[in-house]
Amino acid sequence: MTKCPAHDDHSPSLSVAEGDDGCVLLNCHAGCAVEDMVAEIGLEMRDSFDDDGTTTRAGDRMRFTSEKKPEPEVEDLGAPTAKQIAALIASRRIRHPRDLDALAARRLRVWEREWLGFPTVGGGWKLVAVDAQGTPRLDEGGTLIRRNIGKVSLVVSSAVRMAFETGHAILHRAFDVEGESDMLSLIACMPDAVALTGTGGAGSLAGHDRHRDQLAALALAEVVIVRDLDNAGRTGAAKAAAWWHGLDVTVRILALPAALGDKGDLRDYLLGRPAMNAKTAVEPLGSAADLEELAAAAPAWSPSKPAADDPQSRGSRRARSIRRFHGSRAR
Repeated sequence: MTKCPAHDDHSPSLSVAEGDDGCVLLNCHAGCAVEDMVAEIGLEMRDSFDDDGTTTRAGDRMRFTSEKKPEPEVEDLGAPTAKQIAALIASRRIRHPRDLDALAARRLRVWEREWLGFPTVGGGWKLVAVDAQGTPRLDEGGTLIRRNIGKVSLVVSSAVRMAFETGHAILHRAFDVEGESDMLSLIACMPDAVALTGTGGAGSLAGHDRHRDQLAALALAEVVIVRDLDNAGRTGAAKAAAWWHGLDVTVRILALPAALGDKGDLRDYLLGRPAMNAKTAVEPLGSAADLEELAAAAPAWSPSKPAADDPQSRGSRRARSIRRFHGSRAR
């Protein structure tokens, strides 16, 4: 069992095996689609086929499949409870109940357990393991457990959700942030923010790709990308910048202050976090106005490496991904 590349949970949830015909059998126990997992390792489903569309012979090139499981039953239990709201305020994830309302949060029962759920574009859910009593469920690393229902997608602010529903352009600055926790902190400080986050983690653009036409139709003035202060965040920021640049949008990568320390994030910057799970408290370093100043001061991004769709670049990336995945199978 290893970590799934298509979602941001820190618990191992992906099993990799070899099928009877030599295919690579992928099964994410958190429910991620095989297309999303393949995309996140730098490949495409078409890598499973010869140029004429026929399936390759086993051993020539990797072929992917998955154990298709029905989507779990999702029971809507209503609005978040007062205890859930109080717990999120105490842990400095939100400031006010309206922060949850802005992302249309619901209390859900899935897999016979209660979750806080955020709807994703296309009808899925981003689940956060906080029950009705406000009690969080943590993974082995002390991180709040998260799950995806449906394909990897986007969680968006109310302004983006309304634009998608009406087909209207926004024509303003948008923030592309890392995870629903950063989304909540941004909304807490900037209630009218135009913002979105992918549900697949720092380096995932599967949700962006899935809703490319809708995002392009927003006709955004510029996109400010904010990622965590770690290697995954820096790499993910560059990938996201290249993606938005491909839509002919002005892109800026906002660098959070180094004073936040390794793995510091937007939530730390705007809201801080209390001392918990053997970790020291973090005090906020900036306000919404400070964030806007950092965004305005960030230089416009321009590509300095071969584009992602460059055949030579894509070929070497696929080769590396195949070697890595064959290594996973060997283990």
